[in-house]
Amino acid sequence: MLKFITLFFLFLHWIYWIEKAKETNLKKPKSNNMSFWQLLEKLLIRFTGTVVTFQLVGLNIFNFSAGRIVSYFGFTLFLIGLLISVIARKEIDTNWTGGYEYQIKKYHSLVTTGIYRYIRHPIYLGLLCIALGVELVVQSYLFLFVFLFFFWFYYWGKREEKLLSEHFGKEYELYVKRTKMFIPYIF
Repeated sequence: MLKFITLFFLFLHWIYWIEKAKETNLKKPKSNNMSFWQLLEKLLIRFTGTVVTFQLVGLNIFNFSAGRIVSYFGFTLFLIGLLISVIARKEIDTNWTGGYEYQIKKYHSLVTTGIYRYIRHPIYLGLLCIALGVELVVQSYLFLFVFLFFFWFYYWGKREEKLLSEHFGKEYELYVKRTKMFIPYIF
């Protein structure tokens, strides 16, 4: 039952993300086309989402059995990730682009309020919590691979920070000095 509840919330999250992306692209269109590598990154994200979905509907991949406490902990982590990512997506509004898109949009503004007041990449943090939470809900050893996504998101974050620093200059550098990348006051 917990798997289906998780799937339901994941589906709502996905619908929200699609609708916000449509709205964003209407208000602030993307400034460039995707390269081959960006397309590859996008496909990898989609593949990962498909695997997670299949796991929630019953596909067992590298499963272990640790009892309900692990599943409930995973579900809690999943909900925290949903909340973080939705709040962050709402606050970044039309300045959002997918991490694989890597671009500054026309009329791009720097968001430093709300959750962005404390961390620079809350969407990545939320997505990591979602992925880790789902893998714990389904009790799959794939939860270990979620930590590889941390390095991928770290790379995306650093790449974005370089771009934002070039675009916003000193304003962005001051923002970086007073915030953390993923975890407030820590990292």
